[in-house]
Amino acid sequence: NRDRFIIQTREEIRLNSDKTIIYRILGLSGIGKTRLIYETLASDDFKHRTLYFSNAQTFISSNLYYALQNNTSYNAVLVVDECDLTQHTEISRAFSNRGARLTVFTLSHESGRIPEPTKIKIVERLSDKSIEELIANEEKSIPSDVRRRIARFADGYPKIADLLIKNFMSAPEGDEYFRLEDTALIDKLIKSSTDNRKNEL
Repeated sequence: NRDRFIIQTREEIRLNSDKTIIYRILGLSGIGKTRLIYETLASDDFKHRTLYFSNAQTFISSNLYYALQNNTSYNAVLVVDECDLTQHTEISRAFSNRGARLTVFTLSHESGRIPEPTKIKIVERLSDKSIEELIANEEKSIPSDVRRRIARFADGYPKIADLLIKNFMSAPEGDEYFRLEDTALIDKLIKSSTDNRKNEL
């Protein structure tokens, strides 16, 4: 489904010649929304004109918000993360009639009634097999039994798998790791998340 979305979305943007396409990417936190759009826009004809905003308020409050609307020489793909429904509606109204020079993606966990012309994409959980493949690509040294354990616990959420991978790599526990009860893995997940936040600060 994600591969199909990437192919179809790239084609829509490339073939579009007359309107601003607005996408609403929905899914729970950690499901991989931002990564999906990153992959979609990774080709050369998109990545050099893509602008990413980590939250909608930063974008709406910026001078660029108004410049992109009014300066017809600007050609960009806008990715607006952490964008609630009210903010999406505001952005959609501001950019929906600006022509093919602009494409807009808003990302959120918040669903609700979204009027046209927004195209909606709901990002579903990945299969355990896909999570295992991601783990194998990310860190080849992790034993297969541990990969299966992490994938089952992550339940389709790449972010959870990522946190457990980092925790495992920082203090590998061998065979004990995949024998841990779920509550023990949750403790490790919380510890990993807390440590990451401290590092960011």
